[in-house]
Amino acid sequence: MAMECLELSAQEPPHTSTFLIHPDRLTFFGESTYFSLNPGHEVRLTGRVDGLETELVLLATNEDSSVVIEAGGIRRAIPCRFVEERLVQNGNAISLLRYLLSRDAVTHDLYLFGEDEGLLQNGELQEFKPLWRAGQAEGTAGLWLPNQFLLGSRYIQGQSPSIVRRAENLDQGASIETPFGQLENTSTVRMSRIRNQEQLTRDWHFAPGIGLVAMDNTLTLKELRLGTQGIPKGAHFVPLSHHRYFPIVPGLTTKIEGVEDFLDTVVETQVLDEVRHIDLLVAGTVQSIETRVVEVREYVNGDLFELGRAYYAQCIETADVYIFGEDVQIFLENGDVVVEGDSWLAGQDGAEAGIIMPGNLTIGATHQQERVPEESLNEVTTLSTTDSITVPAGSFTDCLRLVEHSLEFPDETPSIKVYAPGIGLVDDEGILKLTSMSGPGINKTPMLQIETAIRISWASTVAEYELESSYNAIQWNAAPIQSRRTNTGFEAFITADSPRQFFRLGTE
Repeated sequence: MAMECLELSAQEPPHTSTFLIHPDRLTFFGESTYFSLNPGHEVRLTGRVDGLETELVLLATNEDSSVVIEAGGIRRAIPCRFVEERLVQNGNAISLLRYLLSRDAVTHDLYLFGEDEGLLQNGELQEFKPLWRAGQAEGTAGLWLPNQFLLGSRYIQGQSPSIVRRAENLDQGASIETPFGQLENTSTVRMSRIRNQEQLTRDWHFAPGIGLVAMDNTLTLKELRLGTQGIPKGAHFVPLSHHRYFPIVPGLTTKIEGVEDFLDTVVETQVLDEVRHIDLLVAGTVQSIETRVVEVREYVNGDLFELGRAYYAQCIETADVYIFGEDVQIFLENGDVVVEGDSWLAGQDGAEAGIIMPGNLTIGATHQQERVPEESLNEVTTLSTTDSITVPAGSFTDCLRLVEHSLEFPDETPSIKVYAPGIGLVDDEGILKLTSMSGPGINKTPMLQIETAIRISWASTVAEYELESSYNAIQWNAAPIQSRRTNTGFEAFITADSPRQFFRLGTE
């Protein structure tokens, strides 16, 4: 299906100033090689500038906006993410900017559609003032950062009558030493901002999978954090997971066991063919999340000690797997329930959903799991994705190793967990180890990666529905995707090559 393009032009040779932007392919989610628009993606750079302790934070916020572009008689609303750049010296903010960025879901190029400036008083933000918007007062969008790095290329990033941003790709393949670690294959982009005849030029250094890692060789990466507080606005969730290290498919069962605190302990985990809807207030609107129920049974010396039901769902846009709550019961030796355990549910009593397994597995990146006030607040750091391990159930390679820290109880010893591809948890603190597994996905890479394709299925005995698609959720047509019959109904696969669309079931 042909898509209309907007041809946006700016006047600033010799930098490339004309770009073909496909509105139907633009999104405020996702990652390119050197930049992420996923909410909560935060890089923190530190160093000394002019003798002062300086920190620069670049954060993809959980806020979005639409910028209306009109060109060639076509009027479109462009979905954009606010990305915040904050510069702090000696604890006081001295500069605060917000960029309105959008990503092409096919090419992964990023485009700049506007810019805001924070008004500061005594180092504190008072409000944001829009500086310019594409489509308004001669403001023109530009290429913020190309996904394919072409050495020496120059391009306009965006401009208005009072501000011009332009960039030049300077270097590629360099190695940079930072407090975060030794970073390889970095790329350098010289970005210039001309405002009222004054020009500020800085060299931005980017690393694959991370984003900004250094600036002008004075500020270097100290910390990478993933995920926003609560769930991302505008995100969609499915009650399953195709995550390489955290598959959630009905019927998948694993057992880990060992001697813990001198007691024989067995933990059985089973993904149930059961879902639970959890209603959350997101940006003033109630969003119903369909989660998968996973049952966990813990036996101590042969007796059932704890029964838990956890609720998981995977975010389609970010590939993060979220936990939305759990119900826990503790049992006496005679089988009677003695007490309700540490149960919680997102949206109740201040509890919030958290990332149980991130889609971005950059070594050193940190994210938070569930946020339960006065009960549980865990921070998790990715240590390795290349571990090899042998447990009673077998030997596994390319394993993921994570370390969990309790922010609520910082004196607790950190917990290290190892996950195997296609299976999940195989080693818990070196004490409980995988002894058996059954069900789909065992010893195989999951059938689909959520970034590559999405599976839609529906139960029906006859072909009484057809899959419909729309670019605007208003005008619906038969989807250009073939569905096929299964044992329980029908299914269709939407691949990454398909244009960004909405889908629904319609009656034939």
